[in-house]
Amino acid sequence: MEYNKMERGEVMKKIGFYSILLIISLLFNWDIYAENIVKQELMQKPGIYVYQVQEEPTTYMDPMVWIPVPLQSEITMKEQVYNTIESLFQWSNTEDLYSCIPQGTSVLSVAIEKDQCILNISQELIQYGGGTYIEKMIVEQLCATVFSFPQIQKITILIEGMFQILPEGTEIQEIERKQWEENQKEVTQNGAVI
Repeated sequence: MEYNKMERGEVMKKIGFYSILLIISLLFNWDIYAENIVKQELMQKPGIYVYQVQEEPTTYMDPMVWIPVPLQSEITMKEQVYNTIESLFQWSNTEDLYSCIPQGTSVLSVAIEKDQCILNISQELIQYGGGTYIEKMIVEQLCATVFSFPQIQKITILIEGMFQILPEGTEIQEIERKQWEENQKEVTQNGAVI
């Protein structure tokens, strides 16, 4: 009888110890889970993405910042995408936020076919002066902004109605959201926060 009470006491201590560990683990993971939910919710709301200047650069690419764009319930998704992209193209740089989209770039048309967005953009988009770094930043801004619409799963960009490979060799034809998101994870893991 005495032995069972001691054994029960030890078992209860172990249960208590493991319960506390479990609770701490759950609380820690909940913070991470909640933070990821907030990030995912932001990515699911239409808006434009601009870059934020780093005071002390820690990555090779400045991080993107989400700027909400008010949606209008009385217009179509195609018009919403058009207005959002135009907002990006008309962004005025500030002291700490900037866009890599060349001045004068405009949206000529937007087509939504099933889950794909086809943007027809003016020639000014490719008149940024060259450089793979700037080209990558332009493409990232466009993809982040278009993929802020959860219905859109693919993006293709035409220049003046024609498919063109960008000056540094980037193709923007049927880029899939899943592929783009995986690339974002890789970039983030390698030190650049987007």
